Amino acid sequence: MPRPTTSIATLRRILQQELLSGKNLVALAEEASNLIIAGDAEKLPALEERQRQVLEQQRHQETARIAATRNLAWGLGLERVPPLSELLEALTPQDAGALAQLRDKLLDTHTQLERLNARNRILLNNMLEYVRYSLDVLTSAALQPARYGTNLTQIAAPSFYIDSKA
Repeated sequence: MPRPTTSIATLRRILQQELLSGKNLVALAEEASNLIIAGDAEKLPALEERQRQVLEQQRHQETARIAATRNLAWGLGLERVPPLSELLEALTPQDAGALAQLRDKLLDTHTQLERLNARNRILLNNMLEYVRYSLDVLTSAALQPARYGTNLTQIAAPSFYIDSKA
């Protein structure tokens, strides 16, 4: 079996870059959680832009990973581009072990990112529900007739008074 070491090294380097990007996304998701909990929603758009940049970087890395995997598969005599789990079976135990560790770390990072994104989604939904509830309370209060200084039987239209010191 030919040993295409340059393709293995290239694939390992790309996987390491993808892992770093994944960890950056995890850190950004944790930062988003902290901002949501702290009520600093106005800072979320800037954070979202940083996340977009990392995702774009990760898309390029994924394209490079597919190309490296294809080259490695062809060098090993495989007819199609296999998933990494199948490619590992065709490699030497030493090369497969290093790539398998990276694959496991990538999967762990992906799981962690999914968990944080689900948490952030719940936090944002709760925040929106609170805003919706607050608007409903304010709207219903605005539609209630004023109860001080007037005869309640003579009020024709709803009125609302807001204390300017509130």
